[in-house]
Amino acid sequence: MMDRSEKQSILQELGGISEDLYDSLLHDLVAQVHEQIPKLKECLNNEHYDCVVESAHFVKGSAGNLRIHNMYIPAKSIEQAARAEKKDLDCMVRDLQKLEEALAQLEEDIRT
Repeated sequence: MMDRSEKQSILQELGGISEDLYDSLLHDLVAQVHEQIPKLKECLNNEHYDCVVESAHFVKGSAGNLRIHNMYIPAKSIEQAARAEKKDLDCMVRDLQKLEEALAQLEEDIRT
């Protein structure tokens, strides 16, 4: 959960953008990640690792730009695991679960 001081710190780090703009970007992120999660699941189920890399990279970049670390970290891990020579599907599935949990937490945070 993001507290007020953490949010203010992020706004400063992002060049002093307005809270309204940041909140709008968070809503966009939620919508985009909602689109990417089913894609990630389908790609993982079909072992299409290039697709996994692409989708995880997108989430990683978007979450990282907004400093949403609990989304960035699992997305980065999924991307790295999909790029690895020896694919660790269990790791990717676990991290996808973490990503879904982070999405639910972000949705809860922006509702309040």
